[in-house]
Amino acid sequence: MIRKMTLKPHNIRNFSCIGPECEEHCCYGWGISIDKKTYEKYKSVKQADLKDLMKKNIKRSGDKKNKQNYAFIKKDESKLCPFLNEERLCNIHKQLGEEYLSNTCRTYPRNYNIVDYDLEISLLLSCPEAARCILLNENKMEFDKEEDVISLQTYAGTAIYPMDLAQEKDSIEKYFWNLRIFTIEVLQNREYSLWERLIILGLFYEKVQKYLEEDNIGEIINLIDYYKELLSKMMIKDSLQTITPNYIVQIRLMKTISEFREKLPIISESYKECINEFVEGIKYREDIDIEEVIKNYNEGVELYYKPYVKDYEYIFENYLVHYVFTNLFPLNNNNNIFEKYCMMVIHYSLIKMYLIGMGNYHKKINNEIVIKLIYSFTKEMDHNNELLEIISNVLKKNNYFTMGYMAILIKN
Repeated sequence: MIRKMTLKPHNIRNFSCIGPECEEHCCYGWGISIDKKTYEKYKSVKQADLKDLMKKNIKRSGDKKNKQNYAFIKKDESKLCPFLNEERLCNIHKQLGEEYLSNTCRTYPRNYNIVDYDLEISLLLSCPEAARCILLNENKMEFDKEEDVISLQTYAGTAIYPMDLAQEKDSIEKYFWNLRIFTIEVLQNREYSLWERLIILGLFYEKVQKYLEEDNIGEIINLIDYYKELLSKMMIKDSLQTITPNYIVQIRLMKTISEFREKLPIISESYKECINEFVEGIKYREDIDIEEVIKNYNEGVELYYKPYVKDYEYIFENYLVHYVFTNLFPLNNNNNIFEKYCMMVIHYSLIKMYLIGMGNYHKKINNEIVIKLIYSFTKEMDHNNELLEIISNVLKKNNYFTMGYMAILIKN
């Protein structure tokens, strides 16, 4: 164990796994990787039943250099982890103890990043209880910086982003904290509706991207100050009201993504249920006139989505702030900052659009429906790099990574 400074959302201290009572299953559907250190431990296990299961169901991955994804657990026909017992509990943990769990199993749903050598801890929203913990707090998300005792194995297995090393040169990493803090401040500015905050951020990052392309990133601080003044004096609010919703474009996006989505297996049964409820809710079928679909979609907006968001907009604010923090937005291995913004908008917009159809299906929207959608959507999207890459390529191919298109997706 080591002592390290940590940064984490304040309310994750309230998280506790509810085990067999959970409506979802963290050992179902997706791949479970085994790190090299744990793999070596398994080779010396004495218990005959576990030893046989490990020999049969743990396979080496193709990448010998990747110590974190050194091996993987092969699922059975039901897509469940073969090490689960009848109580839906882990036999490895029960018989050998926590120290025999792989990094993946031991830490989930916690997520770790090392930024400037401090450990950042968050929760993955693919866990229903983590989603409730992060999203259902109506207060603005706050972050605690404090010294914690951390497992050396956890720290050693975490990706490092040394932003402080960029201070000597004029790079975008040099402005990481300025951009991150400003982004969260805008997302939490409740003098504006959430759709207004997202469009303001888009206009800002469109300009940042231009500075990057012109090798003029030294202007970022001035740009932040300029937008802070715009926000404080409400100088941009009136012009935002001229943006009108375009439901045809929103539905076409859903159709385009769905067509590609069908080519990949769905991990989460809950997500499959959400898709079906969305389709049923707007009564989308190839033989139905698009005007009828838009009428049903608009009904979902006016009767269910808008009344719900009026009281619970903070849930989506928390989702976006969590996205920014967990994904090291706007950086993290993506040189095109505006595209990074667009992918955040796509995540938000897809959740919103699914919810509109689901509201029509259930004739209501409540927190239970929202949490189910978000945890199943996250399990499907954020743990499936192939799907995210497909969506990104589709949007690029159709020239959808523009501020005009993003504004259409955001506004309802």
